[in-house]
Amino acid sequence: MLSDTEVAINAINTFGIESQMKKAVEELLELSMDCVRLLNGESIKPQKVAEEIADVRLVMLQLQIILSQMESKFPQLIETAYRYKVERTALVIERKMEANNNGASTATNRTVETDL
Repeated sequence: MLSDTEVAINAINTFGIESQMKKAVEELLELSMDCVRLLNGESIKPQKVAEEIADVRLVMLQLQIILSQMESKFPQLIETAYRYKVERTALVIERKMEANNNGASTATNRTVETDL
């Protein structure tokens, strides 16, 4: 069985770079549309959203491969940017929690628990 990376490379080589970049846009839009439907209170089967997330994961891998061909340091750029975004988000959460503990109003959004 081929690895995820091998499948992604084969998809790029079979369908072409431009086609797979368009596919990435399409898959991102489909996931975005499902998120909007959920926010609007529409009922969507979890399997459909899971499939869209899986599609996005696959096209993101393809984009990483494509862009790595243009810039050899691209994987490191992604990791650096990702780490920064995670740390910045953690800081924003910490500040929000501190503000809430000091009497600021709290958000009424639902919370999640996960075993990830």
